[in-house]
Amino acid sequence: MQPSLDLYAILFLFGAVQAVFLAVVLLAIKRRNLTANRILAAFLAALAFLLLMAVAYHTKYFMSIPHLIRIDAPLVFVFGPLFYLYILALTSQRFAFEKRHLLHFVPFVIYDGYLLPFYLQSETIKVNYWIIVHGHNSPWPWHLEMAVSICHPLIYIILAIRQLASHRRTIKESFSSIEKINLAWIRNLLIGVGLVWASYFVTYSFDVDWLIHVVALLIVGMIYYMGFKGLIQPEIFAAEEERELQPKYAKSALSSDKADAYLEKLLNVMKTEKPYADSDLSLQKLAKKLAISSHHLSQIINDRLRQNFFEFVNRYRVEEAKRLIAVPENRNKNLAEIGFQAGFNSLSSFNAAFKKHAGMTPSQFRASIKHQ
Repeated sequence: MQPSLDLYAILFLFGAVQAVFLAVVLLAIKRRNLTANRILAAFLAALAFLLLMAVAYHTKYFMSIPHLIRIDAPLVFVFGPLFYLYILALTSQRFAFEKRHLLHFVPFVIYDGYLLPFYLQSETIKVNYWIIVHGHNSPWPWHLEMAVSICHPLIYIILAIRQLASHRRTIKESFSSIEKINLAWIRNLLIGVGLVWASYFVTYSFDVDWLIHVVALLIVGMIYYMGFKGLIQPEIFAAEEERELQPKYAKSALSSDKADAYLEKLLNVMKTEKPYADSDLSLQKLAKKLAISSHHLSQIINDRLRQNFFEFVNRYRVEEAKRLIAVPENRNKNLAEIGFQAGFNSLSSFNAAFKKHAGMTPSQFRASIKHQ
């Protein structure tokens, strides 16, 4: 059968070329988080190879070179670890790739070893195996392999979700506004990875063969998404700027009396100087204003007030917004403007914080004031 390129094959090829291009760009970047860039470059290179193999299978080109059959199979044990390690590199302070991280790739090595006898088989045996498997008469080892290859990425998707959740909690210990540093684009990419996994699961669980094209198209979409975000938001591929997130204080030497004095000073400054009106207020900025260490300030807010820094500051912002809304002169003032004046840097964050701390939206609060 003469291989021919159709629309699917062309899209897969374009996706592979884009992935290789982005991988090269990442490797060329010599600033900021080099480790994260290299891990993402490896992830993209693996995706490029997978898409090239998708072209070979889709066009039946592999029939001309049967030794291509299944050489891409072990890659399923690479994507999960690489994506998870990339998220770790972005969200962990002073992350460095160590030998212990290689343990994540043991299943890949084991599966390669398991497939080695198949790789050494003749072309005829490989073609016959392919025909049997795709003739819906698969041997039981095939089904076991598929079950393992489905479960393995799911484990890393769950680990990635947990790491992002942990990162979100961590940045709330040091920043009062997190919209610019919460890695929302990674969350979107994770959703894409989840959709790929779900399509892969349905394909092999219910013999919906045409969905394998959806899997490949979703992968192409993910690659172009990363390319697009890289163009409009270059800091993504440079990774986040290193941010000094605060360690816990199990060994803190802060005495009870000094903590009381610091707490009183903190509350007084928040009331009289309103530092929360600065939308970029951070733990370090506030600590500098108070002339105390950020470590001790974090401890006071956590231990004495039972809040993280994000919640502490945004409570003040909400109270300030409520005060401003209640002022008669502001009756017709735009609510977004009031939110910005109170220290919020976006309307969405203003609405979310107000609803959480006041139990209603800003507009509902304004309406309740009018009816009093």
